[in-house]
Formats: sequence, C-alpha cells, structure tokens
Amino acid sequence: MKRIYLCVILILTILIFNSNVVLGHVPLDTKKNTSLDTAMHIHDPQKSWAIYDDLHSKNEAKYYELHLEKGDRLYASILTPEDGPFAPKLIIMGPGLGTNDSYPDHIEVPEGVDILVIEEDKEEEAEYEPFTPASNYALASFDNKVNATGTYYIVVFDELSGGKFTLAVGYQESFTLFEWLKVPVDLIGIYLWSGHGPLLIIAPFLFWIIAGYFVLYWRYRVYSINSWLAATGGLLYLGTATLISIEMAIALNRAPLTALVVVTLIFILIPAILGIMILLKIIVKKDEFERKDKVVLAIYGVLGLVFWGGVIFGPIVILIASVFPVYFIFKKENGKKDEKID
Repeated sequence: MKRIYLCVILILTILIFNSNVVLGHVPLDTKKNTSLDTAMHIHDPQKSWAIYDDLHSKNEAKYYELHLEKGDRLYASILTPEDGPFAPKLIIMGPGLGTNDSYPDHIEVPEGVDILVIEEDKEEEAEYEPFTPASNYALASFDNKVNATGTYYIVVFDELSGGKFTLAVGYQESFTLFEWLKVPVDLIGIYLWSGHGPLLIIAPFLFWIIAGYFVLYWRYRVYSINSWLAATGGLLYLGTATLISIEMAIALNRAPLTALVVVTLIFILIPAILGIMILLKIIVKKDEFERKDKVVLAIYGVLGLVFWGGVIFGPIVILIASVFPVYFIFKKENGKKDEKID
C-alpha cells in the first residue's frame, strides 16, 4: 500500500513539472518605489512575475521599470484582495504607444514618452487563485506588443484611497528550481502581506508539534534523535497541510468554487499523506531504522521540498535523519545513553 501511495505521489510530481496549468507567477519583493528615480526594475519582463505591493494613500503611486525590444509582448494586470471601493488604475509609459492620455498631477512622467491610462474594471466577484491560495478582484490590464525598443514604465495609482494590490507582469509561466523550492517562504510573506496575523500562520505548526511530541513520547516511547528529527519534519508537513486548508477556506469564503481547487488540494493532500506515512514508519519501526527505511525517508524529504511541505525546514530535518546513523538519546529497556547503531 505504501508503494502505491509513493508511486502516485511520484506521478503527480512529474505532472506538476510538465504542466502549464499549475504554474503561476513568481513572487517579487518590493522596495520603496514611489518615484521614477526609485522605480522597481523588472528583469526578464517576459517571465511571469507577481509583485505584492501597497498604496498607502490616494496621493501615492508605485513605479516599475522594464526594458523591451521592438516586438516584445508587454503584459501587465492588477489584482486586489480588497473588497471595498479600492480599485487602482494602470498607466503604461514608453515609446511608440501612440497615445497621450491625461493623468493626475502627482504622477511623474519622463520626457519623450507616450502615455496610456487604463481605467479599472473591477469584477463584482473575486477570482480564486489556487497556489497561495487566495481570492482577488481583477482590475485593469494591458496585453500588447510594443512598437519600439526602449524603457517602459508601469505605474499603479488610485485617486480615491489606498490599499493592497498585486501587479502581475509577464506571460511566460516558469519557475527555476530555486524559485520553486523557496515558494513556502514566499507564501508566508504573502499571508502576512494579506493581513493574516502571525498567530494564524504559526498556530497549525505549533498544534501538530505539541500534540505529536506528546503522543510520540508518552504513548509510543520514541527515543532516537533520528526518529525525533523525522517526526518533526512529518509534523511540519501536517502543519503545512492545515495552514493551506485554512487559507483555502478563507479564499473560498469570497470566491466561487472552481476546478482550480484541485490544484490546492494536491498541495494539501500530499504533505498530509507524507506526514502521516513518516509518523507511521516511526511508530512501527520503534527507532530501529534499517537502510531501506532511510532511503524511504530521503524520498519523503525530497517530495516535501517539491510539494512545499514543512516550510523547507521539515524536509531538511527529514533528510538529515535519513543520512546519519541512528543515535539514541535514551533507551529505557537497557538504560544506555548515546548509543549508536549503524
């Protein structure tokens, strides 16, 4: 049965990395980009990026800079998690746009560029985003090829209020290995940006760690360092599954249920299954890990990295447990301490 589960997970891993359906925007960190001089430079503007940012007042604007060659496709769109009146607009500035729209006085404009102002068209219903997961309202967007080589600017502003927004830039949806592996850390940052408090984020992990440690020690008498490392990783996997489940429930409270929920469920169920399988192995083996058990643990650790389980730390401690010889902190039946088993 365990082999069947493992085969299913490996097949899903292959599908994840060979399907554009489940690829999303790579998140980018923002800095102080409230003027042309401090505009955030977007390298590789054809690649799909997600920029999580804020407008703190109606007089503030955020600036983004990118270089395009003639014939390149410029894609930019704005989303917001705000369900109130906040609905920022989009300005595209650069050569060869063929328009010179009017704009608010506080917007900075470089010399010799065309200006295109795109009015917001806020959807009445939020859209479900499966990776974060989150619910957002679609606003202004631009998608066209540029007619001239040069520097282009994207400006986001709102004349009525401030609020949170996501700027999506680029259309080529792809992740490098490093970008994929660091997604769990990025997600924590996105949850905090969304206004979800640290307690909501930490609570699922604390619950499983406290409950799991108590059960493993008092009920199953786990004594080896390797078992505790592997157990920590498995419990963090369960914490990840719980946190994403909570975020999914929050998102679906505003957005309609769609087939994209299946993508979220993959990133819930696989860490949960891996966590349960790790804990069952610890309980069954009673600290007596053989070489084949360590190989299986190593596979669980790698799969945890692929499917974002345990916020990177979980897979790492599982991989450590799979590499080192078994050391006992305390062995009740023979009273030995610091015993090493190869």
